[in-house]
Amino acid sequence: MHEFSLEHISEKIHFGKTKEYFYEVLSSYNNGNYRSAVVMLWSVAIVDLVDKLQVLMEVHEDKAAKSILDKIISSQSKNPTSPAWESILIDEIFAKTSFLDNGDYENLKYLHKQRT
Repeated sequence: MHEFSLEHISEKIHFGKTKEYFYEVLSSYNNGNYRSAVVMLWSVAIVDLVDKLQVLMEVHEDKAAKSILDKIISSQSKNPTSPAWESILIDEIFAKTSFLDNGDYENLKYLHKQRT
């Protein structure tokens, strides 16, 4: 049985861009830059979720994914400097997809609070 390590878990990340960004999180964490690691981890989670929605929409013509992305784009266009769309993204994904279970959703909400 393997001992738990972030490095080992990171090898299971599917999207190459997400994996690359997560290595930045690990680097910050391993260097003791914990605040930077938290901020970057939030960014990585958001980018990964958006990427997954885009794949669902483009490859599988998923209507829920399109609806969520449209709502995010609308939110961003109304207030381009506000990060409010990130919370909308998490809430919409939780409500309209099976990406996140209750635990994942609560963990992301907590991470978001720690990021701010």
